[in-house]
Amino acid sequence: MSSTQLKNGVRAWHEELLEFLLVNPRASLTEISLYFNATPSWISIVKNSDAFRELWAKRRGEHFNRVSINVSDRITALAEVTVDALTVKMENAIASDTATIDQLKEVGDMALKALGFGVKGLANVNIHNSNATQNVFVDKNTLERAREARRMMQKEETLTVSPPKITLETEYIPLEGEESD
Repeated sequence: MSSTQLKNGVRAWHEELLEFLLVNPRASLTEISLYFNATPSWISIVKNSDAFRELWAKRRGEHFNRVSINVSDRITALAEVTVDALTVKMENAIASDTATIDQLKEVGDMALKALGFGVKGLANVNIHNSNATQNVFVDKNTLERAREARRMMQKEETLTVSPPKITLETEYIPLEGEESD
């Protein structure tokens, strides 16, 4: 349907359809047509019109920006409130000399980890037989211990004693009926 087919432009009914689609993005044509008391083919024609598609693209972008900004703002506010409360509790515990070493260590480790510092947990390494490159990250101490273990294994291989020479002594035993010398 071209924009000329919507002689009066996008009407309130089209706006309502648009809102329904934004709120129910997985609704089928049948569900939409039942809700609006229209045929699925009519809904399809309206949805596929140039004017409606243009409006839908604009409104969908606005809708998702509002939703994502709202969620992002709420998460940021939650993080700020949590950090503020944790800071006040720790300051009070330190001022009253009731903060334990374990509490201080836990909060300090948590703060450093959030900033990207501190000891990171060891990751599970799954190795698959494929041509893909797999990077495994380890700290310097672990790498040095692995290298030292490899050097020790290589030394042990060079120190192994060669197997003894085996000599076979044979004795001739005559077969039955044969004469021996």
